[in-house]
Amino acid sequence: MSRIITELQKFGLNKVESDVYITLLKNHKLNGSQIAKILNVPRASVYLALNTLYQEGFVTVMSGDSKEYKATSPEVLFENLKKEYLGSLNFLLDECKKFEIDTTEEEYWNFKGEENFINKTKELLLLAEKEIYLNTNMDLNKFYDELKIVTDKKVRVVLFSFEEHKIDLPIEIYQSKRFNSQSQLKNYPIRFMLVIDCKKALIANGTSGKDFIGTFSDNQLLVSVISEHIHNDIYLYRLEQKYGKILITDEIMINSLHEKQFREKTV
Repeated sequence: MSRIITELQKFGLNKVESDVYITLLKNHKLNGSQIAKILNVPRASVYLALNTLYQEGFVTVMSGDSKEYKATSPEVLFENLKKEYLGSLNFLLDECKKFEIDTTEEEYWNFKGEENFINKTKELLLLAEKEIYLNTNMDLNKFYDELKIVTDKKVRVVLFSFEEHKIDLPIEIYQSKRFNSQSQLKNYPIRFMLVIDCKKALIANGTSGKDFIGTFSDNQLLVSVISEHIHNDIYLYRLEQKYGKILITDEIMINSLHEKQFREKTV
């Protein structure tokens, strides 16, 4: 019964009005004094509620010397309410859409926290229709279910990494042997680059169980830069495979700040 009262209140009735309507449904027809006695509430409150219910079409007044009330049939009442509310909702939808802000502009979303990162990544993976590009040293089994869904739909998944990945899914994995040992990567936090259908991108880094920071965007420049980065890593890996040697050597480096920081992390 409490659920019925709660639901009726969603249509603008207060508790006394809801109780009065249900009481009339259960008792066919009653006057205000009888209803007040059944509900054990003041007659003034009951008559105020009956007046509101009458105005809103929930009850009708019976003809005769004694002013008795009868509840409107639920089939009639709620069919009328349905039409009224649907009409209002359709009007509001049409009118409010006129004020809607244009959301076609490119979006940026900065986030913190590993849970936010994982949730956003899962959401993006499930949006993929054609191709996914990944560059990460993170265990992809965290996203096994989502990757299983998209690979079952024949979405192509391309992964580049400096670390070995073991995941039982049809993913194209390009694992570079550029580092002599895993110990050379010990100072590297988790890094993650993701591109979905050349339309959306996410980059993030952090330490598992600790802080993660990242950015999601559908800005096409950023999407292109991340896509090119992943492709260039794969191209270099395939050239090294072809020529049987590491191609990035001191001979071709340009002595930049980036190279210095990279060396410090991998020494």
